[in-house]
Amino acid sequence: MSLITDRISLFDPQVRAIDLSQQKIKHISEGPEELYQQYIRFQEQFLEAQYTEFSNNPDHPRNQDYARIMVNGQEVASIDNNGFVTSSNAIGGRLHSLLAQENSSASGPALAEERAAKIAQLLGGTVEKSATALTPAAYQASTSAQTSVDYDALKADKRYARLQEIKEARSLFLAQNMGQNSTETGSDASASIDTIVLNTNLGTQAVDLASLFNPQPQSGPIDLMSVPLILPTADNIKALSQHGEEKFNALLSDYGIPEAPREISYDREGRLVLPDDYAYKDELTQALDENPTMARELSTIAAITSHYVGMNAISSPSGGYAKITLNFDKDGALSVRANGQDYDRPTSSETQQANKTYETASDRSDAEKWFLDYMEKTPEQRMFEAILREKGMTPEEYEALPPEQRAELEQEIQEEMKKRTLAEMGSEPGAKNEQFA
Repeated sequence: MSLITDRISLFDPQVRAIDLSQQKIKHISEGPEELYQQYIRFQEQFLEAQYTEFSNNPDHPRNQDYARIMVNGQEVASIDNNGFVTSSNAIGGRLHSLLAQENSSASGPALAEERAAKIAQLLGGTVEKSATALTPAAYQASTSAQTSVDYDALKADKRYARLQEIKEARSLFLAQNMGQNSTETGSDASASIDTIVLNTNLGTQAVDLASLFNPQPQSGPIDLMSVPLILPTADNIKALSQHGEEKFNALLSDYGIPEAPREISYDREGRLVLPDDYAYKDELTQALDENPTMARELSTIAAITSHYVGMNAISSPSGGYAKITLNFDKDGALSVRANGQDYDRPTSSETQQANKTYETASDRSDAEKWFLDYMEKTPEQRMFEAILREKGMTPEEYEALPPEQRAELEQEIQEEMKKRTLAEMGSEPGAKNEQFA
C-alpha cells in the first residue's frame, strides 16, 4: 500500500477514481444523533448571534483583545476575552468552517485560548497574547455585560424556518424508523399512536407515552439513569401539546362532553384547576380520574413548560412564579400560555427582547445547562425538586420560606417520596405510579 508521501501520480494506471454513483447522500436529519445535535446547536447559536446586540461599553474589559493571530508578521485575526473572533472576509469562510466543528464547553478566556490555538494551526501562524487578556478568575470577577436578542426578527429569518423544517424532518425520520422496527418485530401498529419523538436525557428518542405515563410496577431496584427524562424544550412542549390535544378531544368525545374548558391549570399543590363557570367540570374531573395517563400527560405539559419558562426568566408582573395554563379554543385546539402570553415569548416587555448575560449566551443551550445541573443531583434530590414543582414552588421559593414552614413542607414531600418509591417497586398494593417530567 502506498502512502500519500510516496507522491503517486494521479495519472498512474493503478490509480482508480472512487465511484460515488452508488453512494447515498444522507440529509443531516438522518445523520447520527451526536452529529445532528451538534449541527442544530451550532446553527441555533450562530443564528442567535446575528440578532444579538451588546448594550455595554466597548471598552469593557471582557470586550478587550485576548490574543492576535499573526502570519508572516501580519495580523490576520483577533479574539477578545469572550472568545469572539474578528477576521477579514478573505479568511472568514475558513474560520467559519473551523468553528462549526467545535464541540467545546469552554467559555471566556478558556474558549479564546482554544480558538486562538486552532486558528493559528489552521493558518500556519502564531498566537500573540495581548496585554488586555484576562485570566478566567479575572473574567468571572468582572461585571457581566448585557446583551439583547431580537427574537421576533430571528424567527422571521428564513434560516430559522429552515431549522424548523430540519427538526420536523428529524422527527419524521425517527418515527419512520420506529414504525419500520415495529413492523419487522411484529409489534402492534396501534402502539405507534402514543409514540412521539422527544428530547430526553438519553438523546432524541421515540417515546411511548402510554408506558411512560402509566408505568407497571417492577420488582427490585430501578436504574433511574436508564429512564428517559423529558427535557424542558420548546420542541417537547410542542410535540406533547399536539399529541395531548388529539387525545384530550378524543376523551371528551368518549365521555360525551360537548366542549373543552377554556383553560386548565394547576395549583401550588399540583391539583387540577378548572374554571368555576365550566359547565362540565364534574364530568371532566371524573373522566381524568378514570384516565390517569391522560391526566399525567396534561400535568407534564404544564410542568415542563414551567421549567422552560423559568429558564427563560419569564416571571409574573408581581415577581412570583409564572402561571401555566393549557388553553382550548372553541374547536378544541390546545395552546400553552405563561401568565396569559405565549410560553415561548422571551419576555413580557413591549420590545420583546430578552436580556441575557454572557454566561447564559455561552456555547451550551439553556436546556443543556439545566440538564447538566440536574444530573449532578442525586435521585432523591431530583424527586424532591419534582414534587416541589408539582406544588407550584421553585427551589428558590422553598429556600426563602420561614424555617417552620420549610420543615413542614419538607416532611410532607419526604412522605410523598416514600410513597412513590414504594409504589414504583410494587411494594405498596393499590398505590399509584407517578411519572416526573
